[in-house]
Amino acid sequence: MRILLDVDGVICDYQAWWCDLAEKALGRRPTLNRPDRYGMHERYNTDAEDRATIDRLVYTTAPDRMHPMPGAIEGVRMLTRRHDVHFVTTSQYPNPLWEYGRRAWFHRELGADASMRLCFVYHKRIVDGDVFVDDLESNVKRWLEGRNTWRRGIVFGSPTCPDWSALLRQIGGFTC
Repeated sequence: MRILLDVDGVICDYQAWWCDLAEKALGRRPTLNRPDRYGMHERYNTDAEDRATIDRLVYTTAPDRMHPMPGAIEGVRMLTRRHDVHFVTTSQYPNPLWEYGRRAWFHRELGADASMRLCFVYHKRIVDGDVFVDDLESNVKRWLEGRNTWRRGIVFGSPTCPDWSALLRQIGGFTC
């Protein structure tokens, strides 16, 4: 079975990385105001001046020091022992260091094979597989459109799949 995994919010803790950079840029930790929002600036309700200050750092920093999501490293290793796993992610435009840093992170944390299975693509819906996992529900819905009904889309971080233990159980054959 071919499993497609989004990276940010599923394997890597993008939010913690972003907050660390925001704190470095602003000299203070941003305050979470809207946890229901997807975009970091909306979630943390930053004003225009703070957005520009944070973005200057976000768009010039490689993502090679992100923390993994809890359970992600072992979960990916378990999946790759049984399945054809690929990582479907979007580059952080206009950050010229993004893809290099992401590959370096994957190589260090998951090995050379995993770093070669990274697929940088803006429209994730064009990548084919049997299961697609993303933390953004709209990406999962777009991926499922027009596909056979036996394909599965899983929204990571949702009530039905809150963490890696739940994800492994949903994919099947794993007890956590």
